[in-house]
Amino acid sequence: MPYQREDVYYGCLPLAIVNPSKRDLLFQLVRSIQHIYSLYVELCDGAYYGKLIGKLSELHHGVSGEVYAVDGRTLFIKDFTYDGEGPAAFFYAGNTKSPNSNGFRVRDERGTASVLKRYRRKDITLTLPDGKTLNSIKWFSVWCDEFAVNFGDVRIPRGFDYPKPQKLAALNGVHGVSSEPIVIVDAQTLLIPGFSYDGEAPARETFQAEKGAEVCINQDNNAI
Repeated sequence: MPYQREDVYYGCLPLAIVNPSKRDLLFQLVRSIQHIYSLYVELCDGAYYGKLIGKLSELHHGVSGEVYAVDGRTLFIKDFTYDGEGPAAFFYAGNTKSPNSNGFRVRDERGTASVLKRYRRKDITLTLPDGKTLNSIKWFSVWCDEFAVNFGDVRIPRGFDYPKPQKLAALNGVHGVSSEPIVIVDAQTLLIPGFSYDGEAPARETFQAEKGAEVCINQDNNAI
């Protein structure tokens, strides 16, 4: 499939193109991206989830996990665990000195405001509400509304410097592969502006996004 100066988003975590219709990026593009990644290896060494904020305090109901900042509004929680036995637990955040009911709810990884169910070492991504950033909150918590109890929290350090977009070199390869300078949008996403490719490479190639992992694309542009 040819491309003519299109903007392509490439997901570093997880292994995917943000727009599934563009998953037929082929070998030459992959090699170019891997070369650029080597210049910024800490972002794509298979163990980078964002900038670590800290671990959730383990207070009640087995709450645990490591909290990372993907960007100013996005949190990634590695190995989140909660037994699901609290009567009315939600993700909460706020700017008071410590967690309390004056905070605001943060929707779950599905974008819903439902009571939290059981989690067992699950990786989840959460987005703060519009108008809220990590610079405007002091804590993130698993909070029980019914009994006003903090099941576990992490504090946001004052002046926390969350990941911000970084600009890298442009693509330049065979089969007309080219682009404007690539932008690392956040800890999970690359933007490839003005991407071009003539679509004439062999139909089956290997798409690699992190060390030790690969996705193969068949002739129907499906992952196998």
